[in-house]
Amino acid sequence: MHEFTDGCSSQYKSRNCMGDVSFVAESELGYSKLIRNFFETSHAKGPQDAAGGFLKHQADYAVLRGKTHIQNAKDFFTFAEKNLQQPKSKKSCYKRRVFRYVESIPRDNAKNFKPIAKNRQIHQILTENGVGELTTRDLSCYECEKCIIGDVKDCENVSYIGQFRKTTMICSNPINDDGTEDNSSDSDTCRLSAELISKKSVIAVLADDPDYEYYLMKVTVEPFKIEKETTDSWGCTFQSGATVIKGLYYDRVRTKPFLYKLVPRKIAICHTVAVLHLCSEVDAGNMISIPEELHLDIIESISTEQ
Repeated sequence: MHEFTDGCSSQYKSRNCMGDVSFVAESELGYSKLIRNFFETSHAKGPQDAAGGFLKHQADYAVLRGKTHIQNAKDFFTFAEKNLQQPKSKKSCYKRRVFRYVESIPRDNAKNFKPIAKNRQIHQILTENGVGELTTRDLSCYECEKCIIGDVKDCENVSYIGQFRKTTMICSNPINDDGTEDNSSDSDTCRLSAELISKKSVIAVLADDPDYEYYLMKVTVEPFKIEKETTDSWGCTFQSGATVIKGLYYDRVRTKPFLYKLVPRKIAICHTVAVLHLCSEVDAGNMISIPEELHLDIIESISTEQ
């Protein structure tokens, strides 16, 4: 099975999507081998994006104008079915929109997985046998016959495309035999491995501040050991031999929840052990917005550390 999908790291290329497909490709989807290819950003746009954007914009306008209240998926469905079934444009090539509402989604094997290093550079993954193992590479090849028929490990263009790398997906909330989540872990498994932190990634750092549970930082220098006592631009001092990360902090935009603005030219340093979460689904721009689910994951990491 060959798949081609959007490269959005918070949806299709997230660690949980990769981890899920590594287990269910054969058992639930029926494929002994599944190859998933990720488009570059904005390279998979099509009519479906415009259709989805139209629905969301109409819902936003209706809420802002006080015409409706949308608090959940059911409210969105009710609004769309009542107001958006019939296109208003006479030039439209379709005559109606059909909406369906699913009350619940069976998630028998819902699991969360630990992050993959340099996740956003991956453009092809291969999963076989459904045992939680992935092979990944930075580019896809469909120029050679081997890749076209699915024998991507024997690709003839490895000198250009690069070799596959093996990755084992580690579940962060394994399921016990009785169906409950196993939340037992020691401090070593709770902390994020420094090897996963790369330049230009966004990390959540434990904050020693009554007004903030955590800080968000854009990594500019990957983890390293400092050779002499160093003080960063925020006045924090670090002793020689400490393993630290350099970066720039984000400041909250108080008018909007979960929106952050980069604080430039003010270098921050933090200990690697203070890192709570690797926000692989967030692109390190000057302005970032994090999903509420990610915020809750970070808060959960804080409670686990404590």
